[in-house]
Amino acid sequence: MKINAIVEISESGAMQLPPEVMRHVQPHTAYEVTTEDARLILAPLNTPKPAPSDRTPAERAESFRQWADALPKRREPPLPDESLRRENIYD
Repeated sequence: MKINAIVEISESGAMQLPPEVMRHVQPHTAYEVTTEDARLILAPLNTPKPAPSDRTPAERAESFRQWADALPKRREPPLPDESLRRENIYD
């Protein structure tokens, strides 16, 4: 099935697809976004990601830990230890 639609990007960078395109998309379907020349390609991933409500608390906690571990690590604290002392907070 081929659908032709015009899509506009908002100032914030959000792309809204028209209802006739979204009608064929299952909820919680994850897509990989790639570009080829001047085209934007959305391809469904093979392993659908379950909705947060479908996962157990342990699965959600593990997912959060993995996300936190993937964050960039700082080499040194953003504030010196001296600035965190109670008497220095009010300066």
